Amino acid sequence: MGNGGSKRRHQASMQQADHAHRERQAAAARAHEQRLAQERAAAQERTIRLQQQAQAAERQAALDRQKKADEQARYIKKLENEEKEKQRRHLEAEQLRQREHEQELEKLELQKKQKQKEIEAQEQRHKEDLKQMWINAKEKDRANKEKQRDDALVRVQGTINGLLTQIDRDNDELIKVNKECKSMEENLEIQDDNITNFNKDGKLKEERKEMESAHAEWKRSDDEIVAAINKTGQDENSVGRFLKLTHALIGQTTATQANANKLDAELHTFQTIIKRECQDKLTTETYFEEVNLDRFVPILGKGGYNECRKLICKDEEEFERDIFNYIEEAVDKEIDEWQKRHPNEQDPFESFLKHYRISKFKRALKESGLESLQDINEDLEDEDINQLIELANIKGLFVKRLKRAINDVKTGKYQPEDKREAKDNDDEKKNNDDDDKPSEVSGLEKRELRKICLEPDTWQPYEKEKADLTKSALLQMSPILAAFFDRMHIAVKQAQELLDMPKGNDDDMLNDKQIEAMNILMDNVKAIKAPDMEEKVEDEEEEEDNKAPDIDIDMDDPTQLADYEQRKAWKEASKVQVCSKTQNKWYNGKIIKITNDEEGEWLTIEYTTDKDKRTKQVDRFGDDIRDPIMVE
Repeated sequence: MGNGGSKRRHQASMQQADHAHRERQAAAARAHEQRLAQERAAAQERTIRLQQQAQAAERQAALDRQKKADEQARYIKKLENEEKEKQRRHLEAEQLRQREHEQELEKLELQKKQKQKEIEAQEQRHKEDLKQMWINAKEKDRANKEKQRDDALVRVQGTINGLLTQIDRDNDELIKVNKECKSMEENLEIQDDNITNFNKDGKLKEERKEMESAHAEWKRSDDEIVAAINKTGQDENSVGRFLKLTHALIGQTTATQANANKLDAELHTFQTIIKRECQDKLTTETYFEEVNLDRFVPILGKGGYNECRKLICKDEEEFERDIFNYIEEAVDKEIDEWQKRHPNEQDPFESFLKHYRISKFKRALKESGLESLQDINEDLEDEDINQLIELANIKGLFVKRLKRAINDVKTGKYQPEDKREAKDNDDEKKNNDDDDKPSEVSGLEKRELRKICLEPDTWQPYEKEKADLTKSALLQMSPILAAFFDRMHIAVKQAQELLDMPKGNDDDMLNDKQIEAMNILMDNVKAIKAPDMEEKVEDEEEEEDNKAPDIDIDMDDPTQLADYEQRKAWKEASKVQVCSKTQNKWYNGKIIKITNDEEGEWLTIEYTTDKDKRTKQVDRFGDDIRDPIMVE
């Protein structure tokens, strides 16, 4: 029973549970259906919303397409309007250019007509100028012919005056000759009277008296000679030897003096060579010759500027103050001294400036372009004159003076002074030709000086090269100099032995060297020719002056020359000095060519005289060429 109840309760509970489960399933199914219905409703709503959104998007897209189409239509219309406006402006611009072109053509045509008129007027003026030039040429030709006629009349009159003067001199000479003839006739008459009245006995007595007087004079002189011989302790037999020794001593003294002078000159040359070889600084003499400023070397030397490094300046002001003004003042002083020596040889331009008292502006005027009277012509207009005054910094009353001076030259009111007549004396002409007028410092020379003083880098490499060469030369010369001075020391000792005076009690004894020298002297006595007293000292001096400087050269053996090594080392471009026989002067030059033939070796020298450049062919060992350093 119990088990049956339990089974029923179990079945009832199972049924309840099954019923509850089915209810739950039904509820879950209903809930699921509700959810599905809700989801379908939501999906339907979403579909409706999406359809609405799609429709809205479609409507918006249609609106956008319509708007874009409208905008595109408006843009196309705008482009069409702009194109039409552009075409309209282009048409207007083209019409404007066409009008401007027509105006320009009209203007060019007007200018062409105006130019044609100017050309015609210019041709007319040219014809008038040619006509005036022809008239002026005719007038000038007529004036020249008149001047030539006047000059011819003056020359003829001068010739006539000269002939009249010569006739007067001849008449005076004739009167003088007549007087001399008359005097000679009177002297002849007197001599005839003397011959007629000659007293033979009286004349013989006078001659005998004169002979006795001459014999007494000879006797007195002979006694004086004998007394002199006695005083010397010699006898008459040794007088000849004594006189011979005396003459020999005189000759040797003369020769010794000549050798001493020659040795002095050679030592001076040697000193100059050594000094030059030991000079490691670039001198103004060396460098200025390379840049054609050698005429300033003596001027700078007086001021102590012997080396280029002493010319270095810090700035332009120092260059102008210390160097250029110093050179300029020295050159002006040389010009003033030359003008004092040649008072009649004034420069026409300087005379012109002095005449109008504007000499102080001479340099400024030349630097501004007014260098001579030829620069003052009809082409010099007022504008040019004002510019010249401004450039030359002329102020005050000097402006008025300069304008008046230029106007006087242009109008012919001022006439240059005539140059002085040439001298008749040929020697004076030659001296005047040699005494050239110093020139002022040119612009080119000033630029070179400024470059040397303010740009030392341009010449310092040469100085360094010279220093290196000096060191090298000293290294090579030192052994030679040592041997030379050793030989000099030996020669001085030998001279001391020959000139040593006896000492002690042996007053009359000579040493062996002196006795040997005396014997050689007696064996090689040369007669001393007495000078011809009739020769005039002036003629000898003139002959010596006219003689070209020479060098004592033995052409048979040139190796004996003192400068043989220097001559042998000459080559093309070597610097030498050559003697001009016509100018009677030595000039610096250089070798430009070397040739050989059967007669010897010939050097072609190029050198510059005071006036021009020349060439000359000389023998390498000739006497008309020399080394500059051997004669410095």
